[in-house]
Amino acid sequence: MDLEVEGEPRQLPGGVELAAYRALQHALVAVRGADGDPATIQLRYLPGALELEVQGLPAAGSGAEAALLAARERVTANGGTFSAERSAAGRRVLRARLPVAPAHA
Repeated sequence: MDLEVEGEPRQLPGGVELAAYRALQHALVAVRGADGDPATIQLRYLPGALELEVQGLPAAGSGAEAALLAARERVTANGGTFSAERSAAGRRVLRARLPVAPAHA
């Protein structure tokens, strides 16, 4: 698994942090990695949002689909957006955007 962090990590409101953590847990149930094709995670700390993107091979079964629904519920309950798509390469691409008050200098 590969992790990439963009932007300046900062303290997030508790609800946003928990939603992001749980959405990531659920996303990792819905995707998997393979030798030579690891799952990837990108965290982006933006001035007004936290973005999370997870890509990997689609996991099969009802557990993976339930995990996608749970991730969507967590994110949208916190005012965010969530999408699940397939890339041209057949990878599952999950994106979440959670609104966060901009950091003050």
